[in-house]
Amino acid sequence: HVQDAIFRVNEDARIIYANDAACQQLGYSIDELLALTIPDIDPDFFQDAWFPYWEELRRIGWKRFESRHKRKDGTIFPVEITTKHMGFGGNDFCLASVRDITQRQEVERKLKLNQFSLDNTGDSIFRTNQDARIIYVNNAACQHLGYSKEELLELSIPDIDPDFSIDVWTQFWGGLVNSGRVRFETRHKKKDGSIVPVEVVSSYMEYDGNFYAFASVRDISERVTADRQTKQIGRAHV
Repeated sequence: HVQDAIFRVNEDARIIYANDAACQQLGYSIDELLALTIPDIDPDFFQDAWFPYWEELRRIGWKRFESRHKRKDGTIFPVEITTKHMGFGGNDFCLASVRDITQRQEVERKLKLNQFSLDNTGDSIFRTNQDARIIYVNNAACQHLGYSKEELLELSIPDIDPDFSIDVWTQFWGGLVNSGRVRFETRHKKKDGSIVPVEVVSSYMEYDGNFYAFASVRDISERVTADRQTKQIGRAHV
């Protein structure tokens, strides 16, 4: 009555035992399952692949891997399988615990998509800890400052912002913790030493007992230049 599907399989890949969860997972009755072999329910396990697998399992004792199972109605879903070689009464068999990982893979897919989006968004993204150490940057941040990702992860905010000493950072961190989110303009220093004006939107985050500042940074050089030109024109008219 365990929730994972349990199978006992002999050396010929015949299913010789299946629990209730296995029947529910695959949509077969117990009698139907006991008439099948592993290749009947696993499209990735051809008959010729079973015997090398069996010999390896008997040699190392147990294995964990991901595969796919096919239900009676033909639908295919991803599974994680933990198998163990056992001997009882002079017979060898494989005991397999099978878990449907459809939801887990969907969560992983969404996380990978979110990470991909973050890595490739147009604005520079930085995640720093409370000591001002840079612990994450996206591709745009590297292009913006001219550093490799590995180089940036060795730096802290004072290394890339001439207006942010450690003392200034300490004051900033306290304000960020209290407000949760701040928007401000500052300057960033590139690897080649050039200085560019930037607009920063920084948010305070707490996750798994750790505290972070998550910052989105936009180069505002064009905007600053346009504002300066507008002011010069205004003064000239006066």
